[in-house]
Amino acid sequence: MQVNASVKKKCDGCEFRVRKGKLRVVCKKNPRHNQRQD
Repeated sequence: MQVNASVKKKCDGCEFRVRKGKLRVVCKKNPRHNQRQD
C-alpha cells in the first residue's frame, strides 16, 4: 500500500474506490499498484 498526495491509475486493472472517506486505488491484476490518498 502506497500513501500518496495524488493517486493515479497505473494500469487497466486499477479502480478508484472511497473507503472511510479516503480515496484509494485498488488493483486486482497487480496488488503493488494499491494506493491510498493522504
